[in-house]
Amino acid sequence: MTDNTPTINDQLRKAYELATKEFWFIHNALNNEYDNSDDQQKDIAELARLGNIMIRILEARKAL
Repeated sequence: MTDNTPTINDQLRKAYELATKEFWFIHNALNNEYDNSDDQQKDIAELARLGNIMIRILEARKAL
C-alpha cells in the first residue's frame, strides 16, 4: 500500500507556488491605471503581504 499523504515540504512548495502566482498577478495589475489611489494602495499592501508570506514559506522550508 502506498502512502499518498503529502509531506510538509510538498505542502509548503504548493503554498509557495500559489502565493507566487498571486504575487505576480497583482504585480502586473499595478501596471494598469487605477480609478483611485485607495485601490492602488490596497494592491500594494496585498503585494507586500504576499511577499512576506513567500519569505516565511521559504524560511519554513529551509528549517526542515
